[in-house]
Order: sequence, then structure tokens, then C-alpha cells
Amino acid sequence: VSNGHYRLTGAITIGNVKLRSWPDGLSNRDTTIVDGNYPHVTNRCFVLNNAGSLVEGFTITNGAYSRAAPDTWDLGGGGVNMTAGTLRYCRITGNRAINGNGAGVCANNANTIIDCCELIGNMNLGGWFGGGAHMRNNAQLWNSLIKQNTSSTTYLYGGGGGVSSVGVKEVYNSVIVSNTAASGGGGVHCIGLLRNCLVFGNSATATSVDSGGGGLSAHDSSAST
Repeated sequence: VSNGHYRLTGAITIGNVKLRSWPDGLSNRDTTIVDGNYPHVTNRCFVLNNAGSLVEGFTITNGAYSRAAPDTWDLGGGGVNMTAGTLRYCRITGNRAINGNGAGVCANNANTIIDCCELIGNMNLGGWFGGGAHMRNNAQLWNSLIKQNTSSTTYLYGGGGGVSSVGVKEVYNSVIVSNTAASGGGGVHCIGLLRNCLVFGNSATATSVDSGGGGLSAHDSSAST
């Protein structure tokens, strides 16, 4: 994909396809912009649904996912929704979720990998989880920066301003900084494995029982670091 600012009227679904910014999926991320065009329309930017799906080297912004009522766990993803595939060398910024999970990215199973990405300034405005990313069922997040994301949920046990993880195989080698949750887990709400990560400068604003954990809210016996 050549450099440019591409404003969408609907989500782009990526099957068994490799989609890269020109020339190498790395050099021109900042100048190859996929824009969900919120608030003029309300749609995600990308849907990845195949193990061969690859989106590499884009700025993904102004995507939105909205429902009138709280959603199921596997939906959401204001910027990107993933049931399979890889998201690499992307900046996911300024996306929104309203009554859905993962304002930046919602990644749903072991066939999903987020690698070497920046998730910055995404906002979950509804009653569910994950400002930057919502990860579940052995989804993987590696080598990434998760910064200045927000989750406004007051749902019991926390919302994960930076990352919400449920049964995640691994959040690995990432920096999680300056994220905010209205309930618990300003940086990370974790039911999974958090390894070799730097977590600092995050905050949780709620004071109720079973909330809190400005940096990390580890819930359930399967959570580990």
C-alpha cells in the first residue's frame, strides 16, 4: 500500500492476505494511515480472521466499535478485531470502543499475535474491558508499547486501562506506561501471563472493594508474572 491517508466507509476484512505499507511494512508506518473516519461513521478499521492474515506497517486511527448494550467477550476492537492472524509494526491510536472490549485491539485466540506495535491513546468508553487491547484465549502480545490508553468501566475486578487479559498465553517484553482505568488494573488487568514487562506510571481511580491496582490487577489463580 502506497503512502497516503485512507478514510474508510467500512471495515477492511483481511483473510489469507498479507497487507503491508510500501516498501517493506516498516519504513513508512507514520505516513500510511488507515482512518476509520469516526465520528462521521462508526466502524472498525480492520478485521483479521485467518491464520495467514497479516497487517504490517500502518497507523490505524479513528476506528470505533459501538453497540447499544454490553457486548460478548469476543467482539469489540475499535481499531482492529482479530480472531486469527498477525498485527505487526503498527501504531494503533485514537480508536474507541463503546460497550465492547479492546478500544485499540480485541484479540480472541491463540492464532492471534500483536508484535512490535504501539497502542497509544485509545479509549474504552463503555462498560467492558481494555483501553489499549483486550486479549483472550491464548492471544499473544509481544515487544510493544502500550501508552496513555483509558478504560472507563466500573465493572467488578477492573477494566485494564492498558491491557485486559483473560487466559492470555503471554504479554511479553512490553512497556505499559501512563494508562488509566476507572476501576482496576490501570496498566494491566491480568488473568494470564505477564513476562519481562516494564509497568509504570499507570493509575486506577476507583476505591471500591475488588477494584484498584494502579499498575496491575491480577485476578484469578491462573494469573502470573
